[in-house]
Amino acid sequence: MKTKFYSFLFIVVLIPSFILAQTQNGIIARETFGAGTSKTSLPSGRTTYGYSSNTYFSTDEYQLYSKTSSHIEWHNIADHTDDQDGRAMLVKATSSSNEFYRDTVTGLTAQKYYTVSLYVMNLRKQYSCLGTTVLPRIKIIAEAYNSSNGTFLQLQSFTSSYFPQTTNPTWVYTGVNFLLPAGYTKVRYRIINNSASGCGNDLAIDDISFQTSSQNILPVTGFSVTAVRTNSDVQVKWQTASETNNREFIVQKSSNGTDWTVIATVAAAVNSNNKNEYSITDQNPATKNYYRIQQVDFDGNFNYSNTASLYMSSITKTATFPNPFVSAVQVNMMSDETQTVTIRLQDLIGRTVQQVKWTIQKGNNSTSLNNLSQLPKGMYMISVSSENGEQLYNSKLMK
Repeated sequence: MKTKFYSFLFIVVLIPSFILAQTQNGIIARETFGAGTSKTSLPSGRTTYGYSSNTYFSTDEYQLYSKTSSHIEWHNIADHTDDQDGRAMLVKATSSSNEFYRDTVTGLTAQKYYTVSLYVMNLRKQYSCLGTTVLPRIKIIAEAYNSSNGTFLQLQSFTSSYFPQTTNPTWVYTGVNFLLPAGYTKVRYRIINNSASGCGNDLAIDDISFQTSSQNILPVTGFSVTAVRTNSDVQVKWQTASETNNREFIVQKSSNGTDWTVIATVAAAVNSNNKNEYSITDQNPATKNYYRIQQVDFDGNFNYSNTASLYMSSITKTATFPNPFVSAVQVNMMSDETQTVTIRLQDLIGRTVQQVKWTIQKGNNSTSLNNLSQLPKGMYMISVSSENGEQLYNSKLMK
């Protein structure tokens, strides 16, 4: 783990609590969880979850790791910081209100506004749970410390929206803003699980920032965008958990992820403490599509959402059976054109047990993965991907 403290010319590493070190962008302290190719843990007292160094870890456990592909059901993506071998905190949560992370910041100035923010990702791929799917949700509590009697005064409690499962890995920015009262110079903040138990409550957190705030509240929290195919169109969806002084959303599109054009402008809720959902339909998608949302305040400031990408595959329908299987799995696909795909069967720790390339024709197609009788009983994931690596289908299978 690596905790960075910025103050002109020095960096302090692995200190139990954040030390005040003001920077030009208002960041006092920032937790990136460091970098490295090995799994590691937090210092004592930073989480109530148990550390696991195993590739496949259990509920109520976590690890700091540079890969999110520890589980076959999870997206495979680098950390949010995007540094070389950067780590994120990966958590398998349950219904208990355990603390993902806590820390204390000292040397603050009373009667000033501060913000605790972070990036959260739902690690689960879409449709990776059989039956009811549980979505992650977090609560952030900021508390001022009274040094005279050793007690904490709660300043703010914020509960996020649920973080949805997405086709592509999606980091969502969220946070809480609070005013530090007179007589206080020390704040403890806690990031807590606020969802139920069951399949799906798996998440990653990264880039926790504690900073001064020039505004009384974050302009938008819980801001995330997804893109979903609906027949020949693409529906671009985004949501917010709260909005303050928020004028509009500008929907931008790109075919290469670099050059952007505006395709729609949508009026915002302006001020809202409730979850808001928005969407537009792109009726002219290309083969490869990138989407992002520019959020614009009334004062002219703006922020960008994450970027959602969508490949308009010509695959219109996929089915696999039997489930459970014994010695073979049949794959049926309907396509609008001739193309080559890769079928991959993996076990729970991500090992590929069988992989085949398959050239499918326009219309209905069928093939089988055979010689599976020697595989041990348990859960497997079957996926289909295009030649450019886009995932077209994934599902769980039991043996």
